[in-house]
Amino acid sequence: MKVIDLFHFRKLFYRMEIALNRLHLSLILILNYKLHTVIEQYSSKLPTIVFCSTRKSTVQAATTLQNQKRFVFNDSNRQQIKDYATNVVDAKLRDILISGIGYHHAGLSQSDRKIVEELFLSGLLHVILCH
Repeated sequence: MKVIDLFHFRKLFYRMEIALNRLHLSLILILNYKLHTVIEQYSSKLPTIVFCSTRKSTVQAATTLQNQKRFVFNDSNRQQIKDYATNVVDAKLRDILISGIGYHHAGLSQSDRKIVEELFLSGLLHVILCH
């Protein structure tokens, strides 16, 4: 194989790799918007765990669910979550928890992970997204 041919192969390979990464990200975003429908269909109104492939995708999926604002719960549950959320270090997690949604991955502090676990086990969170 000539050096010029190898150069063109690498250039083509990198272009294909970039295109596939963009396609993958687009697919994840599309699936995030369908996530609520799937949860409603299969969860039987019980707390649900969704596993995601990356830490970033757990936050993206949680944010998408939060923006859809479809989970309904009473004021006392909301107040209990707010009481827990005051102790959360991660600001984004704190905002998402108030919607009845949480995420859990190794990038969170130990105390934040513990709070998410307690909220989920007590039934206050509708969905937890994990990596």
